[in-house]
Amino acid sequence: MKIDIHTDGVELDEKLQQFTLCCAGFELGNFSHRSASVQIRLASLEESSSRRDRFCQVRVVFFSRHDVVVEALDADLHIAIHWALERAGWNVANRMQIERRRLERDLIAAQTLSAQGEPDQAA
Repeated sequence: MKIDIHTDGVELDEKLQQFTLCCAGFELGNFSHRSASVQIRLASLEESSSRRDRFCQVRVVFFSRHDVVVEALDADLHIAIHWALERAGWNVANRMQIERRRLERDLIAAQTLSAQGEPDQAA
């Protein structure tokens, strides 16, 4: 799984990069064979003169499905990264479960249709 980290108004030092990569591997590592890449955008947003929020957006790009995009906002960038990656993991897991159920339904429907056409051959 390829992980790209982009920043806007945030200094990406070695510790922050390692933290981000570690969280991404933990939350999304099980899906690395299904995703082409993970794009992480870190930004510092001016909300007001007294408050500065940190923003993390995670985009999981799949080979054959729609992308998963989640965002988190917090005063602490580490918390924003953690929440965004955790939400991405939940979202990807839910999508995989939905896809698995759809494939199972399609398989059962195909088996039912083929079984309906075989009674004449059994006689």
